[in-house]
Amino acid sequence: MINLGPEEENKNSRLYEQRVYGTDKQKRKRYDELLGKDTADSARKRSGYDPRPSSTESHGGIIALMAVFMVAIFGLLLYLVFGGKSNTGKRPGQQTDPTGTASLTQGVSATPIPAGFEYLAVVLSVDTEIKTIKIYNVREDVEQLLVYTGASLFYARQGSQITAAQLSTGDIVRFSCDSRDMVVKAVWADDTWEKLKVDDLEIDTETHRMTVKGRNYRYPEGVCVLSNNEQVKLSSLIPSEDKYTVRGVDDTVCEIIVTTGHGTIALRNFEDFVGGTLQIGTRYFKEVTNDGVFVVREGDYTATISHDEYQGTEEIKVERDKETIFDVYEYGRGSIHIGNVYFTVSDGNNNPIAATLYINGKKTEYAGIAVALDYGTYDLEIEAGGFETQATKINVDRDEMRISLYLTATAPFTPTPTPEPTVTPDAGLTPGATPTVIPTQGGTTSASVDISTMGFTLDPNHLIFVMGPEGAELQLTNTDLSETYNIGTVPCDFQKILSNNWQMIILYNGQAVIFEEVDGPLPNDGADVFYNFADRFSTGN
Repeated sequence: MINLGPEEENKNSRLYEQRVYGTDKQKRKRYDELLGKDTADSARKRSGYDPRPSSTESHGGIIALMAVFMVAIFGLLLYLVFGGKSNTGKRPGQQTDPTGTASLTQGVSATPIPAGFEYLAVVLSVDTEIKTIKIYNVREDVEQLLVYTGASLFYARQGSQITAAQLSTGDIVRFSCDSRDMVVKAVWADDTWEKLKVDDLEIDTETHRMTVKGRNYRYPEGVCVLSNNEQVKLSSLIPSEDKYTVRGVDDTVCEIIVTTGHGTIALRNFEDFVGGTLQIGTRYFKEVTNDGVFVVREGDYTATISHDEYQGTEEIKVERDKETIFDVYEYGRGSIHIGNVYFTVSDGNNNPIAATLYINGKKTEYAGIAVALDYGTYDLEIEAGGFETQATKINVDRDEMRISLYLTATAPFTPTPTPEPTVTPDAGLTPGATPTVIPTQGGTTSASVDISTMGFTLDPNHLIFVMGPEGAELQLTNTDLSETYNIGTVPCDFQKILSNNWQMIILYNGQAVIFEEVDGPLPNDGADVFYNFADRFSTGN
């Protein structure tokens, strides 16, 4: 056997590499893309070859290959001439190849490539174009790229032979490789255990311990985690929401496969629902906060959001690692027509009153501001001290409205008492009669109540006397009843009114009668006028 020196052995290694990659630059580029440049460089150092030979090396390799073929042909001729003499005997100097690896030439042998590595690994991907297998090495806690050829052997769990293309992401396999990470044999690791539908996973990142269905295991720092056949970080898992398949060997977790993941629901235009609730299917009841983002298990849900009088329901789909938008604008007040209503409260003389306003039973501030009300009908109640409480309804149907409310005073007006004249004639005198009047103290006739500010045409020197029924309350009002004035208790008097836009109201024993006795202006005849309405009321006897 002819031993090769280091230079020849390196050339032979390059020939070995070219049998896998040839001179296809695209395949060599894919090698670096799969592992990344730093990892690829590290793999090349470990295996002792570079799958990206320089142009000089490529040419040298071709020349060396031609030389090997020529030596092989020469050796074959020697064998035909001298080696056929004995079928069982050995040629002088011939040695048995202990590894079973065929020499590159017969009689001229390179150093054999031993099968020196065995990896327990998780398959990450298989590239049949450049014949590589990307793995996660469980024991060394690193990713690696293995090369395979047509001579590499692959076996399924049942021991049946398969091809490299039949390996799947997540398979746990024992790879036997030579010193250059070339796969010699790959066998499904039949001593692995598997836990299905795990929804109680507990992870202790400080001790690298993992509890699966009540049992503790250790896990390597870079434990393989797969979701949708893609590697993800362990920190991305949310055990309270996800479901997993967990696989391992002995007391070590080799991989975690996410079978049911999680996504998020993000609310939009949800200001009217802050403080309310979001129900997602029958599993989740969430309080709506200012964040408006909720993590939930992937799946199809009926989502209902509600707060006060607002509510909305939609069918939504939550996808793994994706955000689902739930826009609730149309369920809140944003899509409802709103009217800005300005309220004023006054007495009968249009004097503002500081009243309390209730809208649908709720006390509402209104002074100097607009009250925002959704279009619709509302019950109003207005209260103020000294005034009768008023209840009414309004209909809001415009963007801006101004509503004036009026209250009626409840406290009667009490006039200043004055001496009453003594009348001697019959109390039933008709208007225009001239009775005998006993003058009041001072010798002149004067009105008990000054009505000069009420807007009537007056005779300041004469009076109207109302003599009965005694004890009744006398009020004056204008003809449209818009203004009412308290005069006093009958008998009483007031200045003679010459105009015809007034009426008298008598309240007696729970009865109220409006007297329209004046059929025209009273004559300005320089005389007083007397009325007695006692016969108009029931005495109760």
